[in-house]
Amino acid sequence: MFINKLIKFHNSQKGIQGAVFGIVDGIIAILGTTFAISALSQNPTLILASGLAVGISNGIANSAGFFLSEEVETEHGIANHTKREIFQAACFCFVASILVVFVSLSPYFFVGFSTARILSLLIGLAILFSLGAYHATISRESKIKEGLKFLLIGFIAALLCFGLGKLINQMGVSF
Repeated sequence: MFINKLIKFHNSQKGIQGAVFGIVDGIIAILGTTFAISALSQNPTLILASGLAVGISNGIANSAGFFLSEEVETEHGIANHTKREIFQAACFCFVASILVVFVSLSPYFFVGFSTARILSLLIGLAILFSLGAYHATISRESKIKEGLKFLLIGFIAALLCFGLGKLINQMGVSF
């Protein structure tokens, strides 16, 4: 019964919106964090701790921000959502954010640092590409184009944050 309600809600516009927001933001935040930290240190414990801290706080911030923005829209007549719909969408946002954090960080638990960093990037980019391709089926856009657009956003975030980490490292800060 609960699973059927969950699937029905997930297939609703609010459920999808919350999950997509959580996935995209979660992947970008975790890629940015892990690549910035990995430019400063090759200590997998530091990367895991940083990634988990940022990922969990990002998930909470995402869901709270999503909830509050939807609530304000509803109160001002911009949107028409029940409190329950808003709360459920915020929960989807949180769960999606946290899941992608753990999936993206999982290589650091099983393989060496260099391999983990590459696998983490590939996993994150694959998730973003898949989400873009899924979005394309709804928006009737090109799956390749949308997938690449989502992928590129994540790749740019990882690259910029890695560059930031390298810059900080050149300033003499390291762990």
